[in-house]
Amino acid sequence: MPGPDKIEALKAELSQRYDADDVAFLLESEQGLWAHHDTAVYLDLGTDDAEEAADYARRCADWLGWKFERLKGDPSLLTALLTGDWDSQRFLIVPPGARIGHSTDAAILRVDA
Repeated sequence: MPGPDKIEALKAELSQRYDADDVAFLLESEQGLWAHHDTAVYLDLGTDDAEEAADYARRCADWLGWKFERLKGDPSLLTALLTGDWDSQRFLIVPPGARIGHSTDAAILRVDA
């Protein structure tokens, strides 16, 4: 999450490899990317740490001067992905050696052998 913790972590990591001027430039470049955004969104999937994580995202948004939104998410797709419940209506199943191609119909993507 962009914010003060990210800046400190990047600074510590970059300082091990670059001199102070380069670190300052790289941090400024990173923060420049953030300037293209104005909203942080926390997608609440009902995890045990949702309150703490949403609060952290809100604090980071405040630090950045961004708006904050908390949206209720549906974890069913992620759960299906992780448990291997891959039905062809929700997932594009690509066998080994196959390639993904563009489809001109509503499917958008297709498997090419």
